Amino acid sequence: MTNLAIIGRCSIVLMVFAAFGFLPTIFHSRPFGTPRFWEDLVSNMLYPGAIGLSIAICLGGGLLLMRRLRSGLITKLWAFVFMLGVSVVAAFLPPYLVLVSGLSGVGHPPGELYLAMLTICIGVSGFLLFGFRSSLVRRLGDS
Repeated sequence: MTNLAIIGRCSIVLMVFAAFGFLPTIFHSRPFGTPRFWEDLVSNMLYPGAIGLSIAICLGGGLLLMRRLRSGLITKLWAFVFMLGVSVVAAFLPPYLVLVSGLSGVGHPPGELYLAMLTICIGVSGFLLFGFRSSLVRRLGDS
């Protein structure tokens, strides 16, 4: 799998999650094109998009890690450290972006805490899935 294929798959994951916030806005919001419509659209896409971003970061980092491990470009120790870093970014970057956007809490009162806990769980899951999986990967030349 090439780097472009990995990026494509991660983009699809992100778009699917963002669409979950997009569809309710289209069907239950104000008329299209009004300023309030765009605010509703962005605020409704924010939380599902952040969850999708967290999953896409873990998926992309894990797939890239597996590819590099199999080709022998990195050692298992560095793969473990790399996946730990990717998982930390996946856990804390999306909630931070939501807080910085200024739209947090619009229509989602307990949203920040819920989002932070969910993305931390996604980051830990990605680490467990790909980080510990990296210790079981064999290089292509090994038998």
